[in-house]
Amino acid sequence: MSRLPLDPDFFNRMAEDIKKSCDRHKKRYEDDIIELSRGIQQMYERQLDLVLSVLMKNRKSGDLLTPVYPVLRDYLRLMQWVGWGDCEFGPPLGIRCPEEEYSLSILIYLSARLIDDGIDGHVDYKGKVQNLFGYLTDKTDNRQAAALSCLTGNMILNASLRLLYKQGYAESADMLMRLYSEVFSGALAEAFCNDVTIQYDLYRSIVLRKSVAYDAMLHKVFFRRVEPVLRRQIINFLAGYSEIAQWLNDLCDEEDDKLRGQVNILNVSGMDREAVFNRIVNSFYSIWENASDLHPALRDVIAVRLLDSFKKFPEILCDEIYQKPFRKL
Repeated sequence: MSRLPLDPDFFNRMAEDIKKSCDRHKKRYEDDIIELSRGIQQMYERQLDLVLSVLMKNRKSGDLLTPVYPVLRDYLRLMQWVGWGDCEFGPPLGIRCPEEEYSLSILIYLSARLIDDGIDGHVDYKGKVQNLFGYLTDKTDNRQAAALSCLTGNMILNASLRLLYKQGYAESADMLMRLYSEVFSGALAEAFCNDVTIQYDLYRSIVLRKSVAYDAMLHKVFFRRVEPVLRRQIINFLAGYSEIAQWLNDLCDEEDDKLRGQVNILNVSGMDREAVFNRIVNSFYSIWENASDLHPALRDVIAVRLLDSFKKFPEILCDEIYQKPFRKL
């Protein structure tokens, strides 16, 4: 990857190019994407109710859980958006991912979110909806609330895997279990990474597991039936995007991570905010440049992913480093 100067004019020109691709993609495929997403959404909510039915199965204990059920269901319904990004690829590739298979992979993905909520003490999602851990902290102490949120995540994982096997998706179930192990090996390693300054290879090893492998739980199911070479190429692009997203999150969460002793790219030896900004822009450029090898319609989908981060990036730039502003899209 060639190293580029972190120049607002260059960044803004690249952002404009990406935005044009996004507009072209939306104009051509928006209706088809909405149709695909709606089908997955409807199936997801059916599968969600099936998975959560175990909570209410016993009439006597179910009465005790009546207040918990809507909190958990509302949270998981709101968070289903995590699976919609891959739907952008469906129409250009001419594929329709089996709705049962993909909706259950979303549930498995979110089961890890419930566990993460308990570990990190998140009480809601960006102030929009209370999560299970947040609800439980009002009913019991934080230690028990965290344990119960993790236990509930494990219940949803097990129930969703059973449904995948029952519905004939054993290959996806096996793949998701392998990736789940990767994610939690990264989370466990992060918990023992207490040094103030770490080397980049260690930081990246953790990110490849806790972030890249985590997102791959969705990608590898959605693209499972795509021709292998193209499938690998798309997943590699998305893996690169997941890394960039983690760097951006680290910049946004700098103070919070510092208070909690969490691994952050700004703790990496030789890194400061300017170095991280430069790495992000160079990585954006590398992904966008390499995407030129794809069919134009697929390159437009890559642009959709990149645009989300491009919108976020100017918000975290420091005025003390740059005199000329990055234009907000």
